[in-house]
Amino acid sequence: MPLPRHKLRSDRTDLLTELIDGWVSLAQLTPFRDLQEQAPPWASISQGAAGNAYALWHIAKRRSQPSVLVGAQRWWRFAVRAAERRSGFRSAAFNRIPITASVPFGRPGLHVVETLLDHERAKPTRSGLTKLAASLRRKATTPSEFMAGQAGGLTAALHVARWTDAPEMREVADTLAGRLLDAPAMPVNGFAHGQVGVQHALLTWFEHTRTPPPANLVAQLVSPTDAEIIARVPTLAGSWCNGLPGFVMLWVKAYELTGDPAWRDRAREAVHTLATLPSTSGSLCCGAGGHAYALLALARIDASEDWHSTALTLCTRGLSQVADHGVFRGLPGLVCLAVDLITPGTPRFPLVEA
Repeated sequence: MPLPRHKLRSDRTDLLTELIDGWVSLAQLTPFRDLQEQAPPWASISQGAAGNAYALWHIAKRRSQPSVLVGAQRWWRFAVRAAERRSGFRSAAFNRIPITASVPFGRPGLHVVETLLDHERAKPTRSGLTKLAASLRRKATTPSEFMAGQAGGLTAALHVARWTDAPEMREVADTLAGRLLDAPAMPVNGFAHGQVGVQHALLTWFEHTRTPPPANLVAQLVSPTDAEIIARVPTLAGSWCNGLPGFVMLWVKAYELTGDPAWRDRAREAVHTLATLPSTSGSLCCGAGGHAYALLALARIDASEDWHSTALTLCTRGLSQVADHGVFRGLPGLVCLAVDLITPGTPRFPLVEA
């Protein structure tokens, strides 16, 4: 006889609590050399020390546990040290990615973490805020996309503004939104490197400014079929970065801003297709973690199924598949997910849903 669902959820909640507490304790003690045992980059939010610092900040805020911020400060200092070397942001796999204005991959991510941690001080220095605003305002050849460009910068600015109420960040967000609204459309691709992430960032900006999105933007929201999304990169069809979960997040946001049930139905349809796809990774970027956050987004607008319970299952699976550092590619991202799943409040994908 199967256990009642509430009993299963209780057991998994206890397990996740133990895992979170264990990771936090370990992160407070882990030496910098442990980070260097994995392949670089070592400084970034995506898969380096800044990601560990951000995860500890996330835990401290979600659990009202300010003592964890000591470890966050420690990992941020590791990130600054790692950033002095080329291996801080570059590796064989990252040589061609533009990182100058990238929050996940580049130095702006360190400024995000510094700003959030500085805000927790009794007397903030605002040093990180100044550097973050300058790095995000850069125009030059910055692409529009989320991971390496202005859509990610816009989302980060909104995220920091929400937690710090810094007017500079709202001004930066307005600037970046204006640029993205004027920019030519990117190829659809996925959330990380295509128009999906750009449109999600813009809808989030309209949400934060409490302004209805213009009809022409809504009319242009991308909505390929599930088969078309899967066919583009079959090995990443279940990933947030290039697959269905990223589209689900866009369509959920579209429903939240327009109230059009067609977007909710489209998101639900994609999630059902997603359930049939194999998962090859546990990370937020490429695997079960991103899938889980897509389900939690859908849960905000649809109560037809127990999306939270399925997300719990995905998180438990993902935790056993990931070992590296960083939010997008590593274990800290799954720890953020675990905290969001078992802590009261509205779960949101770190640095993706502002």
